This record gives sequence, C-alpha cells and structure tokens, in this order.
Amino acid sequence: MASVLFAVLTFLVRFFRYSLNTLDPWLRYINIRLVSTPSTVEELLEKVRSRFGSLPALASNRDWRERVQNALDALKGKETTPFGRLLAREKLITQIRTLECFETIPRRFSNVLTVPIDRPIFILGLPRTGTTILFHLLVRYPHVAHLNTIRSQLADLRPQDVAQATSIDDLCRRFCTTSKQVKYTFDILLASGCGLPHNIHPASTTFPEECVLVLSNYLFYTNYPYICGEDFTDVVKDYRDLARQAYRFFRRDLQVIKSIGQLSGSRFVLKAPYHSCFIEEILDVFPDASFVRLHRDPVSVVSSSSSFFRAIRAPFSTGDDWKKIGKGCQKMTRCIARELAKETRREAEHTLDFKFEEIAKDPIGVCREIANKVGLEHTKAVEDDLTAFLAEDARKREQAGKHKHTLAEFGLDAEEIRNDCTDYCKKFGV
Repeated sequence: MASVLFAVLTFLVRFFRYSLNTLDPWLRYINIRLVSTPSTVEELLEKVRSRFGSLPALASNRDWRERVQNALDALKGKETTPFGRLLAREKLITQIRTLECFETIPRRFSNVLTVPIDRPIFILGLPRTGTTILFHLLVRYPHVAHLNTIRSQLADLRPQDVAQATSIDDLCRRFCTTSKQVKYTFDILLASGCGLPHNIHPASTTFPEECVLVLSNYLFYTNYPYICGEDFTDVVKDYRDLARQAYRFFRRDLQVIKSIGQLSGSRFVLKAPYHSCFIEEILDVFPDASFVRLHRDPVSVVSSSSSFFRAIRAPFSTGDDWKKIGKGCQKMTRCIARELAKETRREAEHTLDFKFEEIAKDPIGVCREIANKVGLEHTKAVEDDLTAFLAEDARKREQAGKHKHTLAEFGLDAEEIRNDCTDYCKKFGV
C-alpha cells in the first residue's frame, strides 16, 4: 500500500512539474503568473516574517543580504523554469528559517554550546576528484560523526516545537517526528526527477551529506547553479568576512545537530568542495582540524563537473546551453584550484595529499594511511566493512551505467583549462 501511494505521489509531482512549466509561459502573455518570486530581499524577509513571526540575526548582515539579492535576481532569468523558481523560492525561505532555528535552540538550551567538536577531519579538493567516495568510506569508521539530510533540516521543526520542548531529549523526540516527513518529501522529489542522477552522485536522506546543506544557509557562495544556470561560484570575491562569520556559526550548528540528531560519533568528518577556499577561516574556528586533500588533472575535473551539472539541471532548465555550463565549471575549478595552490599562514594538525589515481586504485590503502595519521581505528572489521561497501557501490554504478563526458560537447579547451590552473598543477603534480 505504501509503495502504491509513493508511486501515485511521485506521478503527481511529475505531472505538476510538467503542467506548471507548460502553462506558465502562455499565461504570462495575459499577465497571469502561476509562480512569482520576491524581487527584493525586503520582500522575501517580509514573507518570512509574516509566516514565522521573526527573522534570524544574520538578516542584518550586508554581505548576506547581497547574496540573497543575487539569488533572487538569478531566478528572473529566462532559463529558469516555473517549477525551478518555485523550488528555489521555498528553499530560500527554508534556509532563512533554518538560520533562526540554529540561533533559537542554543538560547533555549545553553548546554548545547558545551558539546565538543574535537579534531574534525575536513576532506578538501576540486569537485570530481574522489572526495565523495572517500567521504563515504571514512564515515564508516568507529566513533565518527557525519551530517545527513534529515539531521540538517532543522527548518522542519515548528517554532512551537522549540518553544514547548522541556529538554533536549524532548526536542529530539519532536525532531524525530519531523524527520520522517522530511524523508518522505525528499524521496518523492528524487523519484520524480528533481534530484541527482545516481550513477554520478548517489543521494538519499540517510546517506552521508556534504556540509553544503548547512553552509548554504549562509549564502556566502552561489548555491543555485542547478536551477538558474548562472556562474557556479564567486566564492572568494569580497566575502571573506561573511565566510569567517559563517564558519563560526557552522561550529555552533554542528553542536546543535550533534545534540538533537543524537550522533554517537565523537569526531566529525566534513566534506564540501568550497571548504578548499577557506582553509584559514576553518583553522581560525577549528584549530585542531586535519585536512585530507585530493587532486586530479583540472581538465578531467572540468569535463566531469560539466556533465554532472548538466544532469542535475535537466529537470529545471528550459534550454540546452551546455557551453554556459562548461564555462561556469571552468570558472569554479579555476577559483578553487587557485585557493588550494596558495601558501597558508599555518598548517593544520595533519594535512595529507592524495591523487585521484591513488584512491581509484587502492581506496582502502588510502583510508588506512589516513586513519594512521589522524588517529582513527583501522581494524580488520573496519577493512571488511569498507570492502563490502566498495563492492556494493561498484555493483550499483555498473547497473546505473557509465558517466560519459567530453570537453567538446561543452565547448571547452584543455590547454586553456591547464593554463588557468598552472600553479595548482605544479604544486600537486597533476
């Protein structure tokens, strides 16, 4: 019965998406818009205030407001479908509500701020360098904590849940109820073609999730490339102060998630490509952090990233401007590679570098070396678990089909990409 209901709801979402995208352009000719988005930050914040009654403190930050305005402006583009605008609008509102939840819970339960976040392990690198598979492997070690979609979606807590909770345990129980709703909604969206293609990047509410889900709330990088098709990142331009503030909040957010998400692990493994641009800011907040950096030929990175973003943008896009996607990925790669190539003021407690070929050839050997360096317990039971996971992952990827891509289909030039990343290639030998 449950599977039938799920199939019906999935069909309805697909039908709704198709109908909305088909009808809206025609109705606009007679000044009827089925999906509208606020034009200004003030309009959006007023919508949030009227819905929830209050705003997060970050709403007064000038840089953050500029990022929100950039996101709203991007949604006006002709390439964005009505369904894409609808999802993006609701996502923005959810992000603002989430910020308030992260602020309110520590005020309500001050002991949350005493939860330790000791010796976190950050996985860094350009996109498509093996960071995801390494992430999935490291979180299988004992005493390791990680984020996932359910634990990160605090916005689905109702305001009265936080206000009425009598203890952290009571809040955890309330959160478990909303988590079930999050999972059901997320799974329906994935099944209706609004999520990631599984042969490129697996997605699930219970899978280990990148920090992007939490960091995107602070909007210090562009986080709607799959919807609006704009430049993928201007991640380091003029936003250092906002990044410093965001990472200070990020530590608090991890304390909140660890408290109400009932995480058993004592050390976080954290992963997102954008961490690579903020090594100094991370060390300011997490001075005992360890970094694991993965490296790959930038030409392969740009080609694979372009194919990846083309796949996840397909349900939201009205056109096939793949060259624009390619140039956006080239810009993103250049930006992150430039930051990785810089010399930092100080080193992390441990910094380990591996090439894509190393983790592709011997992922368990790489994990063993990392564990020995950063103090994770690598036992035979762990190794057997990693072996079983890799076998199952290989089976799923073979079943889903190979991820094929070339530079030519995105209008890209290999020599130009390497010239963009000369310092990075020399420093890491790729």
